[in-house]
Amino acid sequence: MKNWIIVLIGLTIVFVGVVTKKLFFLLFIAILPLFWNYKSN
Repeated sequence: MKNWIIVLIGLTIVFVGVVTKKLFFLLFIAILPLFWNYKSN
């Protein structure tokens, strides 16, 4: 059982890391057009 718990913890950490990286990437993409509009004005 302990091995399964360790595997689940590892998978959750990896999953959270991937999701947060994607969220940061999406935020970066969402913020970029604002900077483009600001520079063009």
